[in-house]
Amino acid sequence: MPKRLACLVCSLLSSATAFQAPPRVVNAALGSRSEHVLERKKHVLAAKRDVLPDLAQQEFPPLPDKPYDLVVLGSGPGGEAAAVQAARLGASVAVVEIKKSFGGPTGLTSKAVREAAKQINQAVTNVGGDRRRQTRRMWKLRFPALRAQAEVLQAAETRDRLSKNLIDLYIGEAEILPQSKRPKEERQNGEIAVRVCRPRACIDIPAHYVCVATGSRPNRPPKMRSGSRLPFMKGVVVDATEMGTITDLPNACAIIGGGVIAVEYATVLAGLGVGVSLLCKDEEFMPFLSEELRVELKQRMIRDKVLFVPAPIKRIDIVATSNMVLVQLEKMERQATAPRRLRVDLVLYSGGRDANSETLGCDAAGVDLARYGRIKVDGSFRTSNPRVHAIGDVTGPPGLASSAQMGGRAVATYLFNDKMQKLKQFMLETCTEMEDVVDDPFFAAEAESASGAQRTSEQLQQYEQTAMLGSDDSMADAAGRAEGESLFKRVAGAPLTLWTIPEISSAGLTEEQAVAEGMRKASQGGSMVTGYAYFKDIARGRLSGGDAAGFLKLVARADGPTRHVVVGVQIIGEGANELIQMGSILIQSKSSLEEVSNTPFAAVTLSALYQVAADDGLCNSPYNMQRHPMRTKAYE
Repeated sequence: MPKRLACLVCSLLSSATAFQAPPRVVNAALGSRSEHVLERKKHVLAAKRDVLPDLAQQEFPPLPDKPYDLVVLGSGPGGEAAAVQAARLGASVAVVEIKKSFGGPTGLTSKAVREAAKQINQAVTNVGGDRRRQTRRMWKLRFPALRAQAEVLQAAETRDRLSKNLIDLYIGEAEILPQSKRPKEERQNGEIAVRVCRPRACIDIPAHYVCVATGSRPNRPPKMRSGSRLPFMKGVVVDATEMGTITDLPNACAIIGGGVIAVEYATVLAGLGVGVSLLCKDEEFMPFLSEELRVELKQRMIRDKVLFVPAPIKRIDIVATSNMVLVQLEKMERQATAPRRLRVDLVLYSGGRDANSETLGCDAAGVDLARYGRIKVDGSFRTSNPRVHAIGDVTGPPGLASSAQMGGRAVATYLFNDKMQKLKQFMLETCTEMEDVVDDPFFAAEAESASGAQRTSEQLQQYEQTAMLGSDDSMADAAGRAEGESLFKRVAGAPLTLWTIPEISSAGLTEEQAVAEGMRKASQGGSMVTGYAYFKDIARGRLSGGDAAGFLKLVARADGPTRHVVVGVQIIGEGANELIQMGSILIQSKSSLEEVSNTPFAAVTLSALYQVAADDGLCNSPYNMQRHPMRTKAYE
């Protein structure tokens, strides 16, 4: 019997339909509905597979009948913003990118490192035990997965936005073709072309305009300033890109440089218990920050046991037997106690970045280059070739994703906003029942319907006159150009966000920059006032553990006794990079301290720091009639 049963089981297992559990349907209607939902999900997924760009791309997409309005080289934050904005304005757009760089870095690696450090520190605190050993074990387990997840999600998000806006994607190396290689009729039409090549095929993409947003890469000089060799070696002496692939935490690390990437990695690694030495001169340490933020950040780093080494590097040697690195330093008379030699496991070189422009054919296409391969642009991001614009890191500092995004939107608006103006005119000319909509009480209150109808009628007459007078579309073109030019002025005001520990953010003018522009402090008889709000002075800051020295600072200009316009915001503390957006809006909208002070803020939130700082600034005004609040030591 057991033998026959075993044979029966074997025969059933070999069957394709064996041991399928019968469907458990509690309710017939519910069961049919579940099947319908599953079927619908299958169709949606199939549709997405058909629509989303294929990064493998065995064949190039078919070329359209007409040249593209815009071809964007690069899919990072700036390139994506330019492409999406142009597509929304009605332009036909294509994006060219190499497969390994699709989606762009957007500074994602350093953010992933910081997020991993926060999660690991919290997990180690909860688990307990040997903190140093636990931190290294969890880093090796968690960081690669977190980094990969962040990169995949970024690429998927970019693919989704491109597909939703009907933007064609070409995978391959791009080169801007010179006019000599274009057919005569296309040269006469003022077109430009981009050649996209892969190992097995090339295609020429004609366009009216090209926007270069290819970004930058870490600079890897063969020699240092001292003339000694810089021995790059994987896992031992690395640049910022390779730093994001380190899976084993070093015991000690030397970081060369005083810029954003160097300081971000220094603060994060120090928080993980790594011995960090920052090799940079005092004047090279975050020179673009205000003096207050620089001093506060440096004090925090010293408290976290970061060693600042201003001495020049004499030479760097790798010990072959142990892969240790010996960093020998020049002797400095003023710092006799400074170390003469550092012995570390890892060296990170962060001494600047080079533009990704060497393969674009810029010289042949008439696009002028500056040092480090950077593309020269004017105030509207136009290059020496009027058909080519460039944005983001490929043009040089400040190297911020926010600046690149704003630059991309500004270029697209400048070039194609006339299309939206024409579309608005067409919609208004064809909308014959707008007055009926305005008079309908469902859409407007009776008290406002008359004035609303009058305004709408006047607007229609104005657009009709515009359409009659501007038959050559010159008025629409002028409106589009004007809006684009106004956006160019805002690019320089993009917020600065640093993912250090603690976070640092800034927008607008610092106090030093305001003084350099001719403003004088109120204490000196001028019109500039400043206001502070400390994290420890509000309930939300204390409930979250309190950031003892974290603060928000407002810089304002007194335009009279009752109006103090906000011109700058600086923040240091946890959550600073989220808080700065409101500061940027205040600056762009030319809001005043009075408006901020009288705005209702949600209780027990960090955003209330703005109200506290505004009140403090008004107390410091030369027109102030209020008294300063007394300082207490209840929370100090």
